[in-house]
Amino acid sequence: MNIHRTLVVGLGSIGMKYDLQFNNHRVTTHTKSTSTHKNFTLIGAVDLDEEKRSIFKKIYNCPVFSNVTDAVEELRPDIVIVATPTSTHFDIIKQIISNPNKMLKAILCEKPVTDFSEKTKEILNCCRERNIKLFVNFTRRGDPSVKYIKQSIISEKFKLPFKGSCWYSKGLMHNGVHFLDLMSFFFGQISNIHIITESKGTKDYDYQPDIKVQFKKGVIYFFAVDEKNFSYYDFKILFKNGELTYDNKAEVHWRDVINHNKLEDYRTLNSSVKEINNEMEVYQYNIMNELDLALNSLESSLATGEDFYSIQLATQKIIEGKLRD
Repeated sequence: MNIHRTLVVGLGSIGMKYDLQFNNHRVTTHTKSTSTHKNFTLIGAVDLDEEKRSIFKKIYNCPVFSNVTDAVEELRPDIVIVATPTSTHFDIIKQIISNPNKMLKAILCEKPVTDFSEKTKEILNCCRERNIKLFVNFTRRGDPSVKYIKQSIISEKFKLPFKGSCWYSKGLMHNGVHFLDLMSFFFGQISNIHIITESKGTKDYDYQPDIKVQFKKGVIYFFAVDEKNFSYYDFKILFKNGELTYDNKAEVHWRDVINHNKLEDYRTLNSSVKEINNEMEVYQYNIMNELDLALNSLESSLATGEDFYSIQLATQKIIEGKLRD
């Protein structure tokens, strides 16, 4: 396996700060994941904030820059991770792509890639022209529990059709999109989205509606929670032969349908619950595992830029109109 020389652009929460709060085995940032993974090496970082650059330099002893162009020209990375605010993604990715660095193989971008589908499409086209792969950091995609669910659906251990519910907070396109992507990963392309209840965003969070999301073999209802009260994310899916739950702590459980022990022709959910292993305390490390597989042309669960664009197209009528208002 090749060692991928990686530049991290953006030293905010998921760029660096999350792991500074925990002196343990957690790996939830791009800097820690790339510096600890055997197939990646952290060669530098970029951030506008002088204090963050100083902290990074002290911890990782790597070059750190205040602008992307200088970093890419000097370091010539194989991989660039973009972990800056969404409003900056378009310009930063265009700067990275326009640089004559022929070593660049891939960009891993935080979600959403951009706020508007036409900008995302332009980024995708530019990446194709330069033969650069674009991936999106939907963190749950690399978790063993999610991969187990996906395989169980494929093998028909979890039998279709399905119906489910999902709760999200902090905006549909910035956090609810994690679960839109997850359901698309499980069940295929979204066929239709219908607004149940309008809900305006705030200056901090994007549009937050309740929606019905239709797939070929079933439906998921999404319900918004006000982030000002508390953060909340979970989902429950009822399959033909059981119940799958994914709670706010990322704990995942399955209950089979069984015959009632006394009532003939009556079926119910088993009181015995099967726990499905998750590794969300090291989610970013697992994403790097998936990125490594993808870079070596092996099967990977990592989301591509095209995956994100497909979701953005499905949601653009109800979201982008609101973002432009």
